[in-house]
Amino acid sequence: MQSAIQRNRNILAVFLVLFLIASLSKEIILLNEETLVGICFILFVLYTNKYFSASVANSLDEVAANIEKEFSNYFSVYKKTLELLITYHRRKLDLYVTMESVFSWAKSEVAEIVTARNLALQQELTSQLQNRLNRILMKESDFIQEIYMKNLNLFTKSLELKILANNSKNSELASLNEDQKTNNFIEKVSTININF
Repeated sequence: MQSAIQRNRNILAVFLVLFLIASLSKEIILLNEETLVGICFILFVLYTNKYFSASVANSLDEVAANIEKEFSNYFSVYKKTLELLITYHRRKLDLYVTMESVFSWAKSEVAEIVTARNLALQQELTSQLQNRLNRILMKESDFIQEIYMKNLNLFTKSLELKILANNSKNSELASLNEDQKTNNFIEKVSTININF
């Protein structure tokens, strides 16, 4: 039913156009060039719309589909780019956090190493100082003992000399005493002889 009505309209349009052409050719209707160009343009648009509207619609649909596909691809690439940027930003933040933790760990390790080195150095210096002080004390003790032994030897020698001196004095005294005794005896004897 629809196609019959459409066919009737087409036939009516064809008769109308033929009537217009016949009227113009017989100069029943007078038109200038601009009006004639306008009518031709309107007829062209109507004819194109009628017979080529489906192909134009299909072409526009294809262009729209291509544009939609390109937009979808662009949007997909844009989305992936944003996700990649977000991932890189997160990695950058994670790297920063990791570097901070590594830095704090390294700082604590260096502090421990410095503390251990300082303690070892202090112990080494204390040990060396203690060894040197012990050597000094031993040398001082040896020196004092040597001085003591020298003083003891000097005292012993001086005492021996005094004893020897006393002994020699005593022996001189003894020899003097014997000499005196002998002299006394001789004197006594001589006095006795004299008395006889």
